[in-house]
Amino acid sequence: MTVFIIGLCSLSGQYYDTGTDPASLKWFQIKTKHFKVIYRDYHSDLVNNVLVSAEKAFKLLSKIFQYESSDKIIINTYDVSDYGFAAASTTPQNFIRLEIEPLEPGYEMVPYNERIQWLLSHELVHIIVNDAEVQPETFYRDVFGKVPPDKIQPLSAFYSLLTNYNRYTPRWHQEGIAVFFETWLGGGFGRILGSFDEMYFRSMVYEGMPFPSQLDLETLLAHNSILLENIQYIYGGRFLAYLSIIYGTDAVIDWFRTIKGEAYIGFESKFQEVFDTKEVRKS
Repeated sequence: MTVFIIGLCSLSGQYYDTGTDPASLKWFQIKTKHFKVIYRDYHSDLVNNVLVSAEKAFKLLSKIFQYESSDKIIINTYDVSDYGFAAASTTPQNFIRLEIEPLEPGYEMVPYNERIQWLLSHELVHIIVNDAEVQPETFYRDVFGKVPPDKIQPLSAFYSLLTNYNRYTPRWHQEGIAVFFETWLGGGFGRILGSFDEMYFRSMVYEGMPFPSQLDLETLLAHNSILLENIQYIYGGRFLAYLSIIYGTDAVIDWFRTIKGEAYIGFESKFQEVFDTKEVRKS
């Protein structure tokens, strides 16, 4: 056992003594009109692709949602996971974590066109939809900034609601619109037009399985299903695809678009406000 541990230590020493250029371990940054990319030197070959993909997606999404960014959106590249992914947050600033590894197209749910463009198209929807501010938020953000919730400071949740209200909707609601637009901006390559969800829901109907409530989807199914939190993407994307067929894409966008003069309004109330006034499209 002692020999084994000594051997591991020896190998570890060899691993860290490979002459890695210290400059490659530093963070660099480059800015464009709407973005700031923070990256390692060995990611530099990807930076141009990241910026072009981000600006391309932002140009269309900002027009659709009538959004103007008050500050540059930060994109931070990483390479520490087995498979590529991305994550976004709007508190305390607009930030996208971009894992650059090749994606794992599990369950045939990710028919992406090009992984950087696909990931950024998805995450920028989160940034734009969640960061858009209603009238009271403009004041509260000037006073407090955008407050992130902190579990050891419960009162921070209240201030976070005041300053970034759109961020707090169910996961299926958040992921549904991102999945919808990842497919749109990917030229039809994305989970809205994938085959897995069709098979999944047809199987449920065939076997007579009940569909979960919103509460069950958030609290039980997302943790007890073999699909785990991927189930949020499937249900959210499927629901928005259905709404776009029945009511039209403009109605779906109106549900998620925030008009600056509006007051705080919950996603369910906004749903009734939008779709109760829409006519069903004739097939």
